[in-house]
Amino acid sequence: MNSNEKIPTPEESLETIVADDTESVDDFIRELEAKEKDLHITADLKIEIADSEFDSDGVPDFAMQDLSPAAAAKNGPASVAAPATKVRNFELENEVAALKVRVIQLKAERNDIQEKSDRRVKDFESYRYRMDRERRSAFIDQIANLAQQMLPVLDNLNR
Repeated sequence: MNSNEKIPTPEESLETIVADDTESVDDFIRELEAKEKDLHITADLKIEIADSEFDSDGVPDFAMQDLSPAAAAKNGPASVAAPATKVRNFELENEVAALKVRVIQLKAERNDIQEKSDRRVKDFESYRYRMDRERRSAFIDQIANLAQQMLPVLDNLNR
């Protein structure tokens, strides 16, 4: 990549992206507590960090990327990471945009499935109502037919 080339910026920055379906803080905390129980994390758990994860200044590599440009220039190799972080941010923003498109597709698919399900429920209810109505009319027709056949017999009994 040429250093004179400009990196294209995405249409939306990460700060302007707002999640459509955010969970409440209580739900998030309950979910974290459930994960802690699954992982058997307790307050007594201690994490040891190996010395190989730190450079000679005692600052971890991941923290070097978060330092300001002035501090990064003072510390050396992390100052090279600035363009790399811009590229990484651009990649992440592209990934977020792709995921947003995927979410929109899945929501459309979900709505389509929901509409089909609702339509099937309505069709079943109308079928059930129609069958009940036909059953009642068949019963009434049978009663009427029985009455028509019984009337001549009753008339003859009365004579």
